Amino acid sequence: MERRSTQHGPRLDDALEREVESITRGAPVESRSDPARRMEDAADDEPIVEGIIQTVDTDAGDSGMLSRTDVRRRSDLAVHLRPSIFPASRAEIIACAREEDAPVNLIWALEGLPSGVAFETTEEIWEALGGRHEERAPAPRPAQRFGFKFDRLHRVLGLAFGVTPSTAHVDVDPAAGRLVARFGPWVVDTSLANVKAATRTGGYFPLKTVGPAHLSLSDRGLTFATNDAEGVCVAFREPVHGIDPRGVVRHPALTVTVEDVDGLLDVLR
Repeated sequence: MERRSTQHGPRLDDALEREVESITRGAPVESRSDPARRMEDAADDEPIVEGIIQTVDTDAGDSGMLSRTDVRRRSDLAVHLRPSIFPASRAEIIACAREEDAPVNLIWALEGLPSGVAFETTEEIWEALGGRHEERAPAPRPAQRFGFKFDRLHRVLGLAFGVTPSTAHVDVDPAAGRLVARFGPWVVDTSLANVKAATRTGGYFPLKTVGPAHLSLSDRGLTFATNDAEGVCVAFREPVHGIDPRGVVRHPALTVTVEDVDGLLDVLR
C-alpha cells in the first residue's frame, strides 16, 4: 500500500515530490529553473508576440544602437536558450525554451520561426523574430606617429635649429581627434575635424625648405621640410598657428615631408 504524509494533502504531497525528484534521483541541480531566468508574461493589453519582440521603440533614435527596451527583450530571449544547443533548428529551439520554462508568449513567437533553417546564435533568432539589428560603431584607429624623411643637406643644416629625427614628427590620434606636427621648436596642434584636405606634393626649391620652418609670403602656408623630393600638404578649415608661438600669424596649410607619405594621406583622408 502506498503511504502518504498525514501532514499534507495528496495534491501538496505530489507537488513536493516533483520538487525533490532531481535530488532523490541524484541530479546535481534542482528540477525547477532559477526564477531569475524567468521572463514575465505579456500584460493583458500587450500583444502576445509584439510584446516580446516586434515593437518599434523610440528611445534608440537613429544611432543604430538598440534601445533599452530591445536590450531587455533580447536578454529575455537569451536566458531561455542554452548556448550549447546551437546550431539549432526551430524544433530544437522551441524544445529548449520549454525546458527552460519560457513563457507561452515567447513559445508562440518561436513557433513563427522559419523551418529548415539552422540558427547559429541567439542574435540570428532575435533578428528572425523581427528584432532590430544593432550596428556598432567601428573602433577608432590607434594613434600613429609619422617620422620625417631626412636627406643629407637638411639633416646637417637642421641641427642648428634643433630639427633632428627625434624632434620632427607628425602625430595623428583618431581617438582624441588631434593632429600634432612637431618640427624642432615649432608645433602645429589642431583637431582632425579642422583638416579640410591632404594632398601629395613635391619638387621643392632647396632654399625655401632647408633649416628652420618656412613661411610662404604669398599665402602664409607653413612648411616643415627635411627633403626636397616629396611630402604632404594639409589644408585646414580654420587657419592654425605654428611659426609664431603667440599665434599672431596663422596658416591655412602645412606641408610636412614625412617618411610614409601614403600612410599619412590614408589616415587624414
